[in-house]
Amino acid sequence: MRKLSFILLVFVVLFSCSKDNSDIYTENPNGTGGSMARFVLVDNYLYVVDNTSLATYDVSNEASPVLKNKQDVGFGIETLFPFEGYLLIGSTTGMFIYETDANGVPVQLSNYEHIETCDPVVAQGDYAYVTLRANRVCGGNISENNRLEIINIQNPTSPYMVNTIPMNNPKGLAVDNNLLFICVDNTGIDVYDISQPTQPSLVANISGFTANDVIAKNNHLLVVCADGLRQFDYTDVNNIANLSYFAVNF
Repeated sequence: MRKLSFILLVFVVLFSCSKDNSDIYTENPNGTGGSMARFVLVDNYLYVVDNTSLATYDVSNEASPVLKNKQDVGFGIETLFPFEGYLLIGSTTGMFIYETDANGVPVQLSNYEHIETCDPVVAQGDYAYVTLRANRVCGGNISENNRLEIINIQNPTSPYMVNTIPMNNPKGLAVDNNLLFICVDNTGIDVYDISQPTQPSLVANISGFTANDVIAKNNHLLVVCADGLRQFDYTDVNNIANLSYFAVNF
């Protein structure tokens, strides 16, 4: 219970720093976090990014979390996503892939570079999905640099792009089996079939709200919106059901 309280405290502090960042933690293996999270909990380690660095906390002692390691990553660090023993770090200039050693300390394997934009990332199988969003904060040309990039990460030391798809100011995203969910500018969430992982096909849109980030797991969708939290059931992707809405004053 004390570990949960500590995590929630970190969540509140981080979330209060950015209205454009969901900062939802990920607890492996039972929890799932958003693509815009800035900290994740994996086993007994809490990983936290700020604008330039990655910190590792040992939380095996619930009452006394200990800073185990802190290392520079680069500039414009934005998001953190855990994936099969790796940490995928999104920045305004690229995606970093780290692997944790036997002591839980991350070691950099590679750096995939892209144009200067905001950059949340999720992954599944051999591919990472990255939405690039250009604005006054992130930089870039708004008309050209808003897109989805699909990156082959089968060899985490040598990631490379396999496809790019134009988008309208995309934000957070989530993947669950054959579905990819992407928050798009003021039009809710676009849902893609990724049965062919490198060739997403738009199959649905959930509209009526402005979405910043999304979590998808076991046919249950949690959406972090500008005005609160929404839940949906996508058991039938052709008839996505609205489950609930909880107003939050961010």
